[in-house]
Amino acid sequence: MSSDIPLLKDTGRGFTIFYKGKHLYSPRKPYESAVDRVKRLSVPSDITGQEKYKTLLAEKSLIFIPAIGLAYGFKELLEILPAESHILCIEADQQLMALAFAQKAAVIPSDPRLTIVRTTDPAGAVKTLRDIGTDKFRRLIPLYLSGGFHLYRETYNNMQKSLEDEIRRFWQNKMTLINMADLWIKNLFENLLSLPEARDIGTLKTAKAILVIGAGPSLEKNIALLRDYRAGFILIAVDTVLPILLAQEIVPDYVFALEAQIANLQDFIPYAGDSISGIPLICDITSNPAVVRLFSPNVFFFSSHFFPLRLFRRLQENELLPTPFPALGSVGVAAVYAALNITSGPVLVAGLDFSFPCHKTHARGSPANLAMLHRADRLTPVGLTSYEQVLSRPLLKLKGKGGGVVVTDLVLQSYSVQLKEHLGNLNRAYDLGRQGLPLGARLIKNEKELAEILKEPCKENGQTGKDKLSAIKAFPASRIDHLLRGEIHRLEPVIEEIRAHLNHADVEDSREQENIMLLLEELDYLYLHFPELKMESNRPYLLRVLHSAATCHKRLTNLLSRMPCNQGRTAGV
Repeated sequence: MSSDIPLLKDTGRGFTIFYKGKHLYSPRKPYESAVDRVKRLSVPSDITGQEKYKTLLAEKSLIFIPAIGLAYGFKELLEILPAESHILCIEADQQLMALAFAQKAAVIPSDPRLTIVRTTDPAGAVKTLRDIGTDKFRRLIPLYLSGGFHLYRETYNNMQKSLEDEIRRFWQNKMTLINMADLWIKNLFENLLSLPEARDIGTLKTAKAILVIGAGPSLEKNIALLRDYRAGFILIAVDTVLPILLAQEIVPDYVFALEAQIANLQDFIPYAGDSISGIPLICDITSNPAVVRLFSPNVFFFSSHFFPLRLFRRLQENELLPTPFPALGSVGVAAVYAALNITSGPVLVAGLDFSFPCHKTHARGSPANLAMLHRADRLTPVGLTSYEQVLSRPLLKLKGKGGGVVVTDLVLQSYSVQLKEHLGNLNRAYDLGRQGLPLGARLIKNEKELAEILKEPCKENGQTGKDKLSAIKAFPASRIDHLLRGEIHRLEPVIEEIRAHLNHADVEDSREQENIMLLLEELDYLYLHFPELKMESNRPYLLRVLHSAATCHKRLTNLLSRMPCNQGRTAGV
């Protein structure tokens, strides 16, 4: 017997649902079977229902229940739900959802810790999680209380993966902010001094083909091709590949940098003279200021929105915020994203492998490769350092571009997935590489195909060369001066209020604390790198905020005195 309409069946020991030829609960004891799963606190490790290991319920868990059924076990689960945990039930079938809410057989608890939604879209599931608050959870625990998940196994599998990825990404991003946010903010303010002579990346527009080059090992096989067809495209080189190209006497049209730390300065210092004096730099407003100064004034800025800071809003209001980019993490992904926005023509990529072919990390001639050669000796053969670096991380073996298996890791895989999201729906993205993870771009099979792509006619709709540097300045120094003074004025009352509050810590003044919290809301960059998820008013927290505010005040005062309009006189604020 099969039915396209879900039917309730009374087993004598409770109701079950018969739908699409399946009983969604045990026909003998439907209610007890669901409750037993809750009592055992065991969770199948995958959507098939095969119990490969047991996961006890833990605090700050999101309990994911695919398929509502008749809500059996929900009440019992709420009774034992750990602190700061939540139940998210998602139903993919409209008829089953309607049945659950229409029948008295389903007693659905009313509890703020329970959310029930109907969707088949992983993005919808993620939106629901964000509405609840991703920051509340450290893990996802799937719990299968009915057979409804068998009807839409792939759908629930995809939603579970999306929810897990969302939680993982949130905490990865939080760890990144803890480690990097303070440096990003420091670099951002420092780079404001370079803005008056720089340009916005939004001024670069063309219809000509752009080739983005990374320093992956596969680049070695494309060097000759790049030289032969160099005149056919605009060449954007990520920072690490610059030494390789210059050694081959290939001069890129642009160098692309994202790194905030000093690590990539070694890519440029050997060529800081005439070699790179005429090459423009495309970089993030949070990039290392020393790198920016090497290329100044031939600099085009963009701004990665790594967090919705109030500072970004004030930069926007003062017309000092370069073209916003999403927070992409990888310099290669960001360079391709930039190319897609600069040109309306073809975008080609090479040397973006996101993997370790033959356990190599970079192409020959890159700083990493040269450092490995310099360290080689009788006890450290060439290649050993690179091999050890690769083996020191958790590795994955995934299907590569050519169908074979490639070695990669979770971080590089996430970058390839990120790039796929940007290239997946485009028919103007091409990949010259034969190694590494798929990028979502069409593979160029031979030289003839490349020639055909580059021969396609294009109509220029802008300038991309050095003549663009003669354009009107986009970021007036007077507005930078105004912004810095405004930030200093915001910092001063915060410093005074916190000091006064800490000096009278024995007197509890809620109004004073509330005033401090209001002032700090506008200065969220002071505590963005703190491990706490929200502002706190306790003494240890405020001491750290005070140190951060005093350091920032000193830094901004120094920057203000270095503004050309303030040199030679005391910069009053």
